[in-house]
Amino acid sequence: FIQPHIAAHISKNGAKEVDIERILKDAFSGLLAEAKGKRDSIIQAFMEAKEENTKSMDSDGSAPVFSTSFSQAWMHKLYEEMYNTPSDPDAPVYRASRGEYLKAKLHELIATEEAVERLASGGRANFSPWERRSSVDNTALAQKRRVDFRKSIRAPEEGPALKSFCVNWLKRLQESEKRTASAETLPNRNSI
Repeated sequence: FIQPHIAAHISKNGAKEVDIERILKDAFSGLLAEAKGKRDSIIQAFMEAKEENTKSMDSDGSAPVFSTSFSQAWMHKLYEEMYNTPSDPDAPVYRASRGEYLKAKLHELIATEEAVERLASGGRANFSPWERRSSVDNTALAQKRRVDFRKSIRAPEEGPALKSFCVNWLKRLQESEKRTASAETLPNRNSI
């Protein structure tokens, strides 16, 4: 990550003088700014998703889905578990590299909720004619893990609240990535 800074420094100042201190300062400042930007976009996406879910209305539009009768602290517990301080040993150690982990976990939660919805509606999750008896046990185990996870973050035990929030958060993260990517492709005024 330092090499681009060395090349920029040499092209700017010529090969006459190399200021190592300045190069390292620029490299680390850039690295920290990038990590802060990623963290800020994840937090902003979380807050926007929370606000959207809090304002969402039920099917007839008469009352909010997330009434004040139960705590919405589960959303913050989900944030803590998925991004800030995950208990999963496979989670990246450094927060700056947890963005992809967060998106993968949100996809996983959404897929789990959709599978439960299919089962609840009388369908079968991933039907296969070669399905073995062990898959029934795996489905029961997955359902138990789902219930345990919901309890651990104190999310509503049933209903669309968790899935809806995860979908909104993931959508906001993807929008943020698109904005960042398009901003990086625009020419820098300082370089013109």
